[in-house]
Amino acid sequence: MQLKVITIDKNYPNLNSIKKLYHDSFPRNERAPFKSLIKRLNKQTDFLAFYDDDLFVGFTYLVTMHDLTYLFYFVVDEPLRNKGYGSAILAYLEEQYTCIFIDIEVIDVNALNYTQRLRRRDFYLRNHFKETGLGYSFFKVDYEILAFGKGFSTHHAQQLFYDFTSGFMNIQFKKITL
Repeated sequence: MQLKVITIDKNYPNLNSIKKLYHDSFPRNERAPFKSLIKRLNKQTDFLAFYDDDLFVGFTYLVTMHDLTYLFYFVVDEPLRNKGYGSAILAYLEEQYTCIFIDIEVIDVNALNYTQRLRRRDFYLRNHFKETGLGYSFFKVDYEILAFGKGFSTHHAQQLFYDFTSGFMNIQFKKITL
């Protein structure tokens, strides 16, 4: 599988499809306003669409600071999931970035989406992410941080959140027990 990567900007011809997939894939409390994502595109952000020939597969939205990249949003279109596209996209990202970190909902056996959380974590662990033992709470949701590559820094990750969101996400990491 040879994925084609296209940078998304405000002139991207399929911007409405990206926006629809974004709204369909993430719960309201985990979505930044789409206009804000577009407005914040700069040299620190990469909004990437992935295609298999002409078939749109999914997208990523990444923010980089100090050689540390936050995978803010990552989605593969629902009918194409479990076909290797997610792993192929992560393999591409692994070649492009020094250190990537993500946040996922903490595994909680009492959560309504427990199975989904477990599958998501296992997917990232299979694709070279490692548990950091750190997490944070935001809008009453507990997150765990996973990372791959070299150079994960809690200080830089906290600064990245703070700077990118203009102080809205003043995250303080804490040790989590799994």
